[in-house]
Amino acid sequence: MVAFGFFSLHQLQHLKYPVLNLLSYVELPFVQRIDDLVFNITLFRVLITSVLYSWAAIVTIKWLLPTSNKQWIPYVILAIFPLASFFVIPSALEKTEHWLSLFGFAEVGVAFLLPIFLLVILLINKYRGRNYA
Repeated sequence: MVAFGFFSLHQLQHLKYPVLNLLSYVELPFVQRIDDLVFNITLFRVLITSVLYSWAAIVTIKWLLPTSNKQWIPYVILAIFPLASFFVIPSALEKTEHWLSLFGFAEVGVAFLLPIFLLVILLINKYRGRNYA
């Protein structure tokens, strides 16, 4: 709401991140630029999220492949994340918008289709005589 009062409509339509631009005008005696502080806090959030996804991927693969007692699986999964960020995802902000929209569509698809898929698997198992629910 403050960004609407500070910037004009034309500026808001052409700024990528108006809240970060608004925070760049704030000056505090102990912080040079507060928008850098907010951006760094966002990076910590991304780091925590990627660590949790990595842990979930490692646990899932160990659950799917219980007989393989491979110790290299976590290292391969942890190597995939930085390699994907360096080589697959582009570094320019304008080019990453396409990737963000693709990841958003994939997230919505997983959120809606995965529970339906799991319910179908439960129904198939119920008709086979195995009751897991």
